[in-house]
Amino acid sequence: MARRGTYEAISGQWIGRDGQTAKEPNGSPGGPKLLELTVWDNSDGTEFHTVSYTFLPLVVPPDYPSELRRVFNDEPPQEGTLVAEYIDPDQTSCSWDEEERVLTMTITAKMPSCMGDKTETRTFEIKLRPDEAA
Repeated sequence: MARRGTYEAISGQWIGRDGQTAKEPNGSPGGPKLLELTVWDNSDGTEFHTVSYTFLPLVVPPDYPSELRRVFNDEPPQEGTLVAEYIDPDQTSCSWDEEERVLTMTITAKMPSCMGDKTETRTFEIKLRPDEAA
């Protein structure tokens, strides 16, 4: 189980980093994309990129856990950075509080076992930088 916890921590680090440099989330993509952000890539705030967090199945059948990958701009998801594995997409979610500029992501890891699935859930709250128009 230590490995699963390690990947949850890594995912929190990446999401926190991207959230703190994000201009805003890009709606609720749905499908294999959990989250998509527009992020600043320079100090004067004029260069932007897209970062998405995308599920990729580990194995078939599709109800098996997935990897969560950080995909930069238009790179193929399988080439994205692995930030978490054994993630249950049905129990993982993301919400955005526009007024408070807080992104909340709940990630559930699921380790299949012949003795019953083991799950662990972590919630990350990331305060995005102030809105430039405010």
